Amino acid sequence: MRIILFFTIICLAVGTAAAGQNQSIIEKLRVTPAQFNRGTGLEIEPVLPSDADQDYEFEYRWFVNGEENIYETSADFPGDELQRGDQLTIEVTPITQDGERLKSFVSQQLTTANASPIITSELPEQLSGNVFSYQVEATDPDDDPLTFSLEDASQEMTIDGTSGELVCNLDQHQEASSFSVVIVVKDPFGGRDEQRFKLDLSFVEQKGESNE
Repeated sequence: MRIILFFTIICLAVGTAAAGQNQSIIEKLRVTPAQFNRGTGLEIEPVLPSDADQDYEFEYRWFVNGEENIYETSADFPGDELQRGDQLTIEVTPITQDGERLKSFVSQQLTTANASPIITSELPEQLSGNVFSYQVEATDPDDDPLTFSLEDASQEMTIDGTSGELVCNLDQHQEASSFSVVIVVKDPFGGRDEQRFKLDLSFVEQKGESNE
């Protein structure tokens, strides 16, 4: 009975050691940003145990939709090589200071999110004449078609949903000293951006004169 018990303990110890050799020293991969897209790209950081006894170098292999991208071998993957919905996996191999290659860590599948549009235009610095006009401009990293709208504005203010041209007749606001405006641009996949401002008419002179 003692011999059998001793043999069982030895087998358990060997099994535990073998299991440790089959695990990567990398515990997980930290992805920044967590919701990446074509506009942001992403960066990978291997997370090691707190008691890791040495520094490691890392070898990176990137797979997009199941195919390896042989040109990207660093911890960063550029957004301009991604499309919305692309599936990524990353294989990271630790290398010791002595050049020994340890067991690789393979990430779970990561999905490229939709990139929201960005309003790039700035408001006019002057109010000129009796009509306020503003050409809203926006870009979308995914090159999606964009639509423009107003969520907070006077009834007399309008915006073209396709071109983004905003127009307001100031003659119809003589009784109001100021009012808020919220311009919204959206893509077809739920992405949006806003531009908020207050149009102050306190010092606007009619007759077409320019006013600060």
